[in-house]
Order: sequence, then C-alpha cells, then structure tokens
Amino acid sequence: VSVEGASGAGFNGVGLRVQRSRTAYRVAAREGSGLATLLGSSVPLAAVSVRQRRPVTPGLTADLALSATGAVGAIHLGLQSELRWTPSPVTTVTGGYSRSHQFSQSLRNSESVVGGIFPADLYLGAGAPGVPVARSDRAVIGAALLARPGIRFGAQAYLGDFDGLVLVAPGVGLPFAAGELITGGARSSGIAVEAAVSGARYGVTASYGWQRVRMTYGDSAYAPGHGTSHLIETGVIVFPIPTASVRMGLTGLVGRRGTGVLGGFEWESCNLLDQGCEFGGSPAHDTGRLGATRLPAYFRLDLGLRKHWHLQVAGRDLELALFGSVTNLLGRKNVLAVATDPVTGEQTEIEMRPLSPLVVGLDWRF
Repeated sequence: VSVEGASGAGFNGVGLRVQRSRTAYRVAAREGSGLATLLGSSVPLAAVSVRQRRPVTPGLTADLALSATGAVGAIHLGLQSELRWTPSPVTTVTGGYSRSHQFSQSLRNSESVVGGIFPADLYLGAGAPGVPVARSDRAVIGAALLARPGIRFGAQAYLGDFDGLVLVAPGVGLPFAAGELITGGARSSGIAVEAAVSGARYGVTASYGWQRVRMTYGDSAYAPGHGTSHLIETGVIVFPIPTASVRMGLTGLVGRRGTGVLGGFEWESCNLLDQGCEFGGSPAHDTGRLGATRLPAYFRLDLGLRKHWHLQVAGRDLELALFGSVTNLLGRKNVLAVATDPVTGEQTEIEMRPLSPLVVGLDWRF
C-alpha cells in the first residue's frame, strides 16, 4: 500500500508492505558423499517507507527515501538519497548514496560453467541455516551534458560494498550449493562514459566501462566471472524508410577472468545447424583457484532487421511487423571457460555460441 502526493514544493510518499514467503532447497547426494542438503525458510516481512523530494536552492534538488523492514528477528534500515544539480539547461550533475537489504539469496554457483549455459537461480529465504540477510552500500556520482540537440555525453563513477553474501563457489565446486554454506562479502568500484548521437533517421550510441570487483570470504579473495575489467558497447540504428529499421550492435569484454573446469567437459550450444545441443562431462571446478584463469577477449557483432505495416481492421489500426536477427555475425569463437585434464594437465577451451542462424519472427499490435 502506498500513498503519494505532489505540490509546488516537492513530492511526498508513504508506503507499507507486508508479505510472507516460504522456500525450500534439497540436494540428494550419493551415499557417503556427505553433500546431502535440506534447507527451508519461512520469512514474514513488514516494511514501512517514507520519501520526500523537494528543491533546496534554485537548480538543486534533494530526493530522500527511508525504510524500516522487520524480518528475521531484526529491524533493517534502508536509505536512498540523491542530490541533483542543474547548473545550466544542458548540464546535470548527480550524487547519491544507498543502503539496501536482500531477504533471499541464490544458491546457484555463479562461477560454475553451468551458470553460463543454464543460468537458473535457486533462491532461498534468509533465516535458513547459513543464509543471512545480505546488505549493500553504494555511492554514485555522475554528470550528463547535452552538447547540442541530438548529441549527449555522460559519465559515472561508483563504489560498492556488500556483506552477508552466500558464496557458493568456494564450497564444493558444484553448479549449486551442497553441504555447509559459506558467507562473505564483496567490494566493487568502476567508471563509465557514454555518448549518443541521434537524428531523424539514425541513432548511434557508444559506451565504455571499467570496473574492479572482488569477492571476499575469511582471509581469501577472488575476481568473479562477472567482474570483467573493460566493457565496450556500441549500437547503430538506421531507418531507411519510416517503417523499416536496421540495427547493428557490437559488444566487447576485455580482462575477463574465470574459474577453470576440472576434468573432461563438452558443450555445443543449441542451434539449427547442429539440430540440437550437447552437454557432457563433469562441471566441477577447483575451489582453490577461483578466478585464476585469464580468458581471451570477447567480441560479438549482431544484426537485426525490422519492417512493419499499418492495416485497418474493423475500424482499428493494426501494426503488423516482420523481424529477423543474426547473432555473432562474424562467427567469432569466444571462450566460455577452460577445462584442465587432472591427469595430463592438457587444457581445452570451451567455446560459446557460434554463428547463429537467422531468427525470423512476426508480431502485431492493436
């Protein structure tokens, strides 16, 4: 339930939320392995929040939201705050800080090669043995400049600190949690810059980001697979005629880290050319060398086409569209992970999706 109101002086809001969630997690293991796991959680939760946004001085606006959540036998205080300064009609500078909590956590191993193939989360509510309430603190500053109509630049920098995280990767090296759960934290920092240019029949965007992410537990730390150092994205859209568009996008990841697979592992992505997919071997990894494998740079070029028509059906406008897309247009063989034979030490690269055949679809709106 929420109540909101606005006036010339600003914006005010009050919210109340009550919920209860039940989750269960079970792992059946071979006799004698010691990995059988049965966990359950029932989390009643009540939260109240207040928000206020108002101008402080001409060109400076403050936005503040406070919340208190009762769950798992404690009161958890949350904060969302932002200052927005507009020194000129084309320039905006923002700064913010937030603290939030998460009352359920995934027991999927984000470092397992299986996560890159079947990324299904396995959520379990806080309060179960070994599952605390996770907390995050994040500070962000940013700036945006509208250099001229159709040309925009932006920049952002952030710091993040996380605690009470369930870390599955340092455990048994399986695609999911089994046995005793390990908790830890994380620290992250990064910067991002972007530019966009648009006209009546085209649009171009480009962005670059750098980040440093470290997961910590006990006296150990590792770089997670999602903590790629350099991220590059560009996109172009062209409208040769008002009812047709051509899109092209380039994605680049440099400075990738991963956790090596132990033993034989084989995967061929699902595609029409091979009439299916293959997934075999053991996905277990070495828990003592998390994030120790340096992976080659990842690049992918995608192409998309769309054409639509307007039809009159029973006096109503119907939009009928035909679209198609090609993924990994250049057929680059990007590497998902590296598998090491425990006997010979031979390393095998596990490749990602190859050139994807044209995907064609039809949609309509009315």
